[in-house]
Amino acid sequence: MFAISTHKRSWTFNSIQQLQQMRMAANSAFIDKYKPYIESPEQIKVFFTPDEEQLLCRVVSDAGLRFGHDFQPTLPPAIRWIAFMYYKRFFLKCMLFLYI
Repeated sequence: MFAISTHKRSWTFNSIQQLQQMRMAANSAFIDKYKPYIESPEQIKVFFTPDEEQLLCRVVSDAGLRFGHDFQPTLPPAIRWIAFMYYKRFFLKCMLFLYI
């Protein structure tokens, strides 16, 4: 079942390098989209780097996992990890373009 699922097709990557390239491409595309509106080169510093995006994702993910662990009544681990996985997917697909 997994071999023909959309999960495998859309969310399984060949390597970490492929994922990093996708992050860098999304980051560059976003910055290029807004370059016409930048008045000075110093304003480029406002945009996140791919490393900063990854750090933001990690911080929010860790906070979400801690919340799920401390939530009363305690959430089963499967529910916490499913929520974590969906957050990561959402961030990868959508949040890279919304962070400004």
